[in-house]
Amino acid sequence: MAKFCASVAWRSLSALQEDGKFQHLTDQQSALSERALETWSRFLLGRYKHTGEFELHLLVFDEIESASFALSTPNINRYLTRSIDMDLAANNSTCFSYSKLGPFAIFGFVQSHPGQWRGTKVPPRSGWFHAQNVTLPKQLWDYLNDRALHVKLALESMSPAQQQKVAETIRANPERFLQSGLFRAMQRDVEMFGRDAFSNHSDFTSTQKEDG
Repeated sequence: MAKFCASVAWRSLSALQEDGKFQHLTDQQSALSERALETWSRFLLGRYKHTGEFELHLLVFDEIESASFALSTPNINRYLTRSIDMDLAANNSTCFSYSKLGPFAIFGFVQSHPGQWRGTKVPPRSGWFHAQNVTLPKQLWDYLNDRALHVKLALESMSPAQQQKVAETIRANPERFLQSGLFRAMQRDVEMFGRDAFSNHSDFTSTQKEDG
């Protein structure tokens, strides 16, 4: 499990570096990112027994019905459980690579020990990651909310032809869609946000007809 997470974190950070995403980092963060890449690489090759200060954390998502904090993105359930995403997050004191693969995400910490995180660290020698109670900083949920909005805007920028292809795919096999995780996540979003769960309210109407 640790090597799988290290390989994903290494691939993501390498790709982000090639895309010029290191430009918004401080000089210290840029240097640490280079060290993280080297450390994860040597861990994968068996030269290091652990990743040291460049910890790997894994977070498994599930659908939510409500939240005690503000959620401004009406696609939050679809984002948490279905979306694929990649980012390099950084502020003045923290930096990590973010690799989201459907219902789970891998965080490769480059700067700052994640002291507020509990129950998410991937042990270096275990082949399993056991589900358990986790504690996370509120700032992480602000970050996830922002990433969900980013994906929402990207989907809204799809051309009418692309949107039509997606709609035709759903209509071609409606039973499969109604039994999918995407539809369950969509239902949760509708329960939480109503018609605002869709950027185009006509999508809501057509989905209701299919469900009916």
